[in-house]
Amino acid sequence: MNDTARRAALLAETLRSDLGPDAVCTDDAEREFCSADLYAPGVTCALVVRPADLAREWRARLWLLRRLDSR
Repeated sequence: MNDTARRAALLAETLRSDLGPDAVCTDDAEREFCSADLYAPGVTCALVVRPADLAREWRARLWLLRRLDSR
C-alpha cells in the first residue's frame, strides 16, 4: 500500500468514526461516478463522503476546514 492509499484509508476511518459507517463510500464504481469531471478527466477520488443528515454534513465541513487550516 503506497502513502496515498494509507492516507486515504486513514481519512476514511476517521470520517467513519465521526460521521457514521454509512457516510463514507470507497466502492470503486461509486468513486468513479462521483469523480466524473470535465476539468480533470481520468482522476478518481479516494472516497465519497455522504453524511446522513445536515448536522453531520456541517460537522464534516468543519472537520475539513480545520484540517486545511492546520496545514
